[in-house]
This record gives sequence, structure tokens and C-alpha cells, in this order.
Amino acid sequence: MEAVRQTFRDLTVVVPIGFVYRPAGILRRLRQLVHSGLFDGAELIVSVAVRNRYDDRLLSSFIPRISKACRVIYVQESEAEISIARLRHEGARAASRELLLFYDVDLICSQSVVEKAIAYLKGDRNPFVIIPSIYTRKKALSAGIAAGDGPVDQVWKGILAKRRYDLVYHVALYTSTILIERRVYFQSGGFDPNFSSHGLEDLEYICRLCIQERVFELSDIDEFLKDGRAVSPLFTEGFRKYLNLITIPIWLEGIFTVHLWHARPKRMRYFKERKRNYRIFSENIKREYNRKCAENGEYQFQSSFLKSYYEAPLAEIEKIFKSRGVRLESHGILFLDNPADLYRTRIERFIIDVLRRLDKKVSD
Repeated sequence: MEAVRQTFRDLTVVVPIGFVYRPAGILRRLRQLVHSGLFDGAELIVSVAVRNRYDDRLLSSFIPRISKACRVIYVQESEAEISIARLRHEGARAASRELLLFYDVDLICSQSVVEKAIAYLKGDRNPFVIIPSIYTRKKALSAGIAAGDGPVDQVWKGILAKRRYDLVYHVALYTSTILIERRVYFQSGGFDPNFSSHGLEDLEYICRLCIQERVFELSDIDEFLKDGRAVSPLFTEGFRKYLNLITIPIWLEGIFTVHLWHARPKRMRYFKERKRNYRIFSENIKREYNRKCAENGEYQFQSSFLKSYYEAPLAEIEKIFKSRGVRLESHGILFLDNPADLYRTRIERFIIDVLRRLDKKVSD
């Protein structure tokens, strides 16, 4: 335990909290996170959005009572939808340690995973680590996944060895769980607080950071900006395909979290915010791309590799596995394309499907 505390002595964990959706569930999971001891030795900052509403002020007053082990900062929000990007950024500004980890209350993880992520970051492979997540189905909660019978990575290795794919939606290879040096975070500009609610605020920052640090380079900005969403990495397009290339190796290191099931927003405003967020995403990435081009002239990606990745994605992914001595068939979970069971009735599922189809036209 003392060794873990030493490893985490340079770590600040930023957890954004808002009460727009399921406030009771968020408070419950925050309490579980704080009392789990997962980040013992680290600086834990809870960044709380407070709108000009009585219920927000009331709910936020409960957070300091959960534990004295975390610092609480309050971020005033004037809109109905809060900015998760602003919460993360303000949390980073309040941090005092060398490393930042952006984390959410709906995740479970192990100290060993965080230690591996820190070692990966310090291995000079990338200036940041994007931590993948296994998204679980509702039945996973009743199967005791929330309790975490031992280190989460070991639990899930056992579950996956038994092919319990019925507990899983899919693996999200790129998420908002990001480990980065505090210095690099502020040099890169950090999260853009102009984003509203959830949606693309994390991917915009990751893509902007990748361009700045030349983790990958672009030859066709319009192709890159396509928001080709898909559950399986075989079917993604645009920037999501690029992100697969840098996160599959992290997954193969055994660095991942588990995302616990929760009901998703069912409000029209949520999807309207996604459209606005895509516009911000597109403008920011184009600006960063043009700035890099002006600085360095040519700004080319490994175009031959990307072309082959588009034509035969499975073959290219298999090359990544082989280069690390890992068999592709032992990671079939990466290619799950399961339908979601987030909504309770057929009518709800139909309405959400229509909204998503309309939303997809924004980036087509």
C-alpha cells in the first residue's frame, strides 16, 4: 500500500460532477469512488457544476460531507446544460501535482491499472495516455460487477476468458479518461469550455493534442473530420479511425477501466447540443491543423498505411497485435457490435433511434 501511495504522490485526479441527469445516482457513485481507496495517496479534486437552481445548491452541499479526502471546487454555470469540458479544465487549474488524470464517477478501476498507465506515460511512448473502457450492460450490475471482486483488470480477464460477452456492450478504445502531465496539458490549451454538456469535448481535446504533439499527422483534414461512429473499430471512419491506432496498444498493455451501466439522457436538448458541439469540434481542429501547416509546411500522415487500414482494417489491426506477440482471437471483445438496451420500451428506442439518425447528418 505504501508503494502505491508513493506512485500516486505526483498524481491529481479530477472528477467532474453535474446534476442535470440522475443526481442521486451520481452522488452514490461518487461516495463509492471516494471510499474505495482507489486513489489513496493522490490529490482528488471533485469539480462541481452549480447552476442557479435550488436543487443544484442543495445537492452540491452534500459533497463535502462524503469525505475529507477530496477537495471540492464549485464552477458556476448559467445554462441549463453544464459544460463538462469547463469542469475538467477548472479542476486541472486547481491541481497542484505533476500528473493529471481525468476520471468519471461511472468507472471502476484498479490501482494496478493506474500504476501501469503512469509507467506507460513515463515510457516516452506518448505525451499522454487515453485509457479505454469496457461498457457494461445493465445485467452486469446484478452480476456483482460494481462491487469488483478483486482488482478490476483481473476480474475482467476472468470474465472475458469465460466469454461472458452478454455482460458487455462494447469496448470504447478512446474515452475521456486521460492521463497527462500537467505541464503538457496547459501548454496544449486544455479542454475547450465552449462545449456544452457531453459529446465530442473529450475527442476534440485528444485530436488537438495529437496534432500538436505529432502523434499522428494528417494529409486530408476533411476526411479526418468525418464523425464515422461505430461500436466496432472495424467500421469507424474519420478521426475515430485514427484514434484506434494509438489506443489499441494501450488496451494490449492491460490498461482499461470498466464503465458501469446507467440510463442515458432522453431529451431533445441533449442531441441539439451534440450538433453545436460538432461545429466547435470542426472549427477547432481545422484551426489547429492550419496552424501546424503554417509552422511546418508539409503535414503528412502515413498515407499508405491509412489507405490499407481503410481497405482492410482487420488485417492492419492484426499487425498491431502481432508486433506485440498477441493473438488477435484472444481479444474478440474489441469487435463486439452489440445493440444497446439503454431504454426500457420500444417507443423510447424508436424515438432515440430517429434522433440519432437525424444527428448523424451533421457530420455526413
